[in-house]
Formats: sequence, C-alpha cells, structure tokens
Amino acid sequence: ILKTQYARLGVEVTVEVIDRPIYLRRLTRDRDWDQSLIFSSAALDAYSVSRALDTRVGNNTLNHQDKHVDALIDRMKEAATEEAFRQASHNIQRYMADTMMIADIASVPFLQAARPHVDGYAHLHGFKIQFETTWLRK
Repeated sequence: ILKTQYARLGVEVTVEVIDRPIYLRRLTRDRDWDQSLIFSSAALDAYSVSRALDTRVGNNTLNHQDKHVDALIDRMKEAATEEAFRQASHNIQRYMADTMMIADIASVPFLQAARPHVDGYAHLHGFKIQFETTWLRK
C-alpha cells in the first residue's frame, strides 16, 4: 500500500525486511534511511515522545533536526496541570500531523485525530481515547 501511494506522488520506495539487530544498528547509528516504517502505540506522553523525537536525548527515531519539536516536548514535560498537559499534547500532535513528521497509514488514533477537519478530540494520556465527543467537519 505504501509503495503504491507514494508512487502516485512520484516517490520511489524501497522496502527492506531486515533482522532486528541490523534494523536497530541502522536506526540508531548508521541512519542511512529517509523513512522507517514501524508499529506504534497510541501513547503520546512526554516520555515516549522524548525518547523517540527529542534531538537532545533519546534515539531521535525520525532523524530530524526540528528544534520546534524539542520546545513542544519541553512544554509537555513542564505542564503543571491536566489542562496544560492536554494543550501541550494537542499542540505537538497538530504539529506532527501538519508537518507529516509521522506519516501514519492506519491504526494510530492520535495522529488520525490530529487533522484540521477533526473537532472535539482530546488526548488523554495515551490509551484513554474517547471518540464519543469527536466528529469530522467534512
């Protein structure tokens, strides 16, 4: 599916299925890739985000240099109230979705919901996803 969709955009995709040790070496040390396809959970909290996306610590899985992401992660970590955390989570989700930092195919609800035409979605610490109050403005 990924190859077909990207081909329509004029992007050539090479799919490599490799052993875990090789994948981890290439992901964390070699960084000889443009995009990596992995399975992910719906947990978008300050600590999982830091490990995966912070350019200053962790493994920077996406291999990016966007300092704005670091600042958004800091806002999540500094949030003193539930409301501040929700707003910080909302901000980083929107930024990740708008910049296609993580290009999800399916089954990643917090990214599917962080789209301009989705209203009423609130990130509640990962797996507490409540779609009863969420709707599409389409």
